[in-house]
This record gives sequence, C-alpha cells and structure tokens, in this order.
Amino acid sequence: MIKNHLSFLSERNLRFHNPSMFQGNLKKKQYFEGWYYKIVDESTQTIFAIIPGIALSKQTHDSHAFIQILNGSTAKYHYLSFPISEFKARRDKFDIVIGNNHFSQNIIKLNVKSQEIQVKGQLNFVNLRTLPYQRFLPGIMGIFSYLPNMECYHGIVSMNHRISGNLTINQNQVSFSDGKGYIEKDWGKSFPKKWIWMQANHFKEFERSFMFSIAQIEYFGRTFVGFLAVLYNLGEFIRFTTYNFDQYDIIYLTSKSCKICLSSSKYYLIITATKDKSLLKTTSLMKAPQLGKMTAKCAESIKANIKLKLFKKKPVNYFEKKYELIFEDQSNCAGLELMGDTSVF
Repeated sequence: MIKNHLSFLSERNLRFHNPSMFQGNLKKKQYFEGWYYKIVDESTQTIFAIIPGIALSKQTHDSHAFIQILNGSTAKYHYLSFPISEFKARRDKFDIVIGNNHFSQNIIKLNVKSQEIQVKGQLNFVNLRTLPYQRFLPGIMGIFSYLPNMECYHGIVSMNHRISGNLTINQNQVSFSDGKGYIEKDWGKSFPKKWIWMQANHFKEFERSFMFSIAQIEYFGRTFVGFLAVLYNLGEFIRFTTYNFDQYDIIYLTSKSCKICLSSSKYYLIITATKDKSLLKTTSLMKAPQLGKMTAKCAESIKANIKLKLFKKKPVNYFEKKYELIFEDQSNCAGLELMGDTSVF
C-alpha cells in the first residue's frame, strides 16, 4: 500500500514537472488531451498544424483517438479518428503512439490514409526552446497548475525549434528541413466558451517566439477571465500572466483582428493580430472538445499576421516611468483564434 502510494506521488510530481507528457488515463470520462504541432517549411509557403489526441466521453462508443491536420495555406482540414485501443502513451515522458503514428517532443512519424488525404514521413526537431521549470511555477499555467478539476489546462512543449525531414502529402514530397516548429498542448474537460489564442515564431529575429491566450474560465460555479502569455526573446522568457497580477487591455476585437496591450512590472507589450485578407481561404472550422466529445468548433488561421512592440519600463522617479523600446517585429505565419468579444473580456 505504501509503495503504491509513493509511486502515485512520484508520478504526479513527474507530471507537474513535465506538463508535455500524457496527463490523463484511459479510464477517465469527459476528458480530452491534445498536442498541437505547427510545422513550417524554410520558404514559409507550406504551413501545417498537426494535432494528435484523445477524446473520452461518458459513452464508451464515442471515445476515440484522433489526428487533426490543417493546411494553413489552403485552410483544408481533416479529422482522422482511431479506436481508443490504438492510443499508447509512456508514463515517464512525452511519447505517444496512435495507430502507425508516433509523436514526441523530438519527432513526428506519420502514416495516415483517408479518402481525402494521405501523409507519410518523419520529421525531427532539434534545438528546442523549452520554458524553464520552476518549482512553484510548473509550466506556463504557474500556480493554476495545482488547482484540481479546471475546465482546461495548457502547456508549452517548445516555443521554437528547427525541423529536418520530409513528408509525402497526397503523393507530393515536401521538405521541411531547415524549417521551424512550435509545440503546445491542452487537456481537461472542455475548451472555454470564449477565448483568444495566438502564436508566432517566424519573426525577423530567429530567436524570438510568442504565444498569448485569454479565456473566460468557469471554475466551481464561478466565472473569471484568465490570461497568459510568454515571449521568448534572445534566450529570455518573459511572462505576462494573471497569477503574476499583470494587466491586459483589449483595445479592439473583431472576428478578423485585435489589438491588445499587456503590462507587467518590468515590461509593456503591444500586440496587433490580423487574419489574412483572404479570410475564407486561410481560416478553417476545426473540432474542439466539449465534455470529452469533439463537438465544439474552433475557427483557426495559421497564416495570420502578428505585430509586437516590446517596451521596458524604467523608473524616472517614484511616480513616473519611461518606456524604452526593446524591439518591434512581425510574423506572417502566425496562428490566430478569435472566439470571443470585448464584452466577455
């Protein structure tokens, strides 16, 4: 009994330390878990999001594993379903298998075939930029990671990395060598009802990457707005988060664009995000989890534009601070989901 209890505590601590690994188990009900890979070739003309995961509903016959594939250039979207028996996950690190497909922080190996899409090949990831672990801030969610039964948890696997390898997509071989990638994940019961999410790591500066998420969160009958952002810049990870008592201000928000300002004790960040002008060609309606079922919808573009202006706050006197511009940069291969309005946030 004591040995089993110690083993449980050890595994729980390992999961807190490494949010990227499989957090659930296949006996759960009304549960989902998914890993989000964005892969972009060297020319930035070929952009894909690949999302492996599981959806466990109350009804066993609805439970399944899945692989979602989104072509960012054409907005073509594919949802491939697998029996839950074909999902395997290691208990000591992020390493999952779905059918003949293998996923980890260092590799994607795909071998999928449907009436609409065929993808086969292997990609390798090197020089991962991972969020440093802090005991009381495990992952991007910080202290919220310790709260039980939250609707949705979020983790960052790699802010930025190099890709090598090829994929054959519908008989066309595509090289992703010298391309760039990004990996994050979500797990829990459901996506929030309203949220904004964005991510970019194709800036003029190679060692620069950014993600931001704000959501209307329901927790034990109460509703509040929580946000988190991390900017990786030249080896430094800068956080803007609710749990750090940082501030946000939504200047405007439409179905196509938004402008948001974030403020911490040291930094001030201005974000402008816009979907591609050819909206119908670059935005796809993807499946999202709702109580373990993939029945909700998520409108995503991975060919959006994000502009960043980062300032450092410097005190002039006790009452006044001046703002020193650190950098101004933009990315045209950005992920963007605008699933809310300013009345919510």
